[in-house]
Amino acid sequence: MNPFIVDIPQAELDDLRDRIARTRWGGDFGGDSWAYGTNGVYLRELADYWLERYDWRRTEAQINAIPAYTAEVNGLSIHFQLVRGKDGWRIASVVWDVETPDRPIPPERLSR
Repeated sequence: MNPFIVDIPQAELDDLRDRIARTRWGGDFGGDSWAYGTNGVYLRELADYWLERYDWRRTEAQINAIPAYTAEVNGLSIHFQLVRGKDGWRIASVVWDVETPDRPIPPERLSR
């Protein structure tokens, strides 16, 4: 097991902020509808939220408040969080493959 801590470099956050601020907004072809993609008004409000109100460092601290680790299980590099239950340690029910973090690992892939 290896400790896992979310620690995004400030330069990456600054770059993201700069790219969002420089966004060239296109027309809103669907009006209030989402039929042609993301609603333009909603997307601009979301970008403004990220620029003006979202506190990444606060979120990072909240994520890191729960001990997290990586380990290899049955040939998979996984990411998981350990949480103490009333009668001992419990592993969080969602386990992520470090190589494909966009989807959880099915439990049957972790059993021997």
